[in-house]
Amino acid sequence: MGVAVGDAMDDEVLVLSDDPAEAELGSPWKILVVDDDADVHATTGFALQGYVFMGRKVSLSSAYSGREALEMFNGHELEFDLALIDVVMETPTDGIDTAKAIRKHLECVQVPYIILRSGQPAYARADDLLAMPEINAYLNKAKLSVELLQQAISQGLAITATARDADGNRTRSE
Repeated sequence: MGVAVGDAMDDEVLVLSDDPAEAELGSPWKILVVDDDADVHATTGFALQGYVFMGRKVSLSSAYSGREALEMFNGHELEFDLALIDVVMETPTDGIDTAKAIRKHLECVQVPYIILRSGQPAYARADDLLAMPEINAYLNKAKLSVELLQQAISQGLAITATARDADGNRTRSE
């Protein structure tokens, strides 16, 4: 069950910290931001600047459509811990379709944690989205703050870490 919390550019990866004291932190959490609005990518980067969770900073990658996001997953170039996906991009359900494709076609059942975001709630009611097994959380962009975004990401990364630990323990014990 999920939780509600309140023009294409070149692929880019943004590591959000220049603090030398953080150089000894573990490898960064990999977060994919999927949105057709470049300002959303910039705002997300600003909101997560200096953010550290469980001793690890974050590294953001950008996709500007669902299709581009799926290409990044299919390429296995990056393994993502969490995806922030806009609902309405090329179509009114592009984000929902992308989340379903990640879960079903790419067989990513638990990881990454998927948070859908929408600035157009008429296309995506929170209750309907959270009833979908592919969606872990929903954020309304109109009500979103830095604090709410960081809380949702912290929750998602904690669940991702638990799921990965469980998978690792099963593998070691088999």
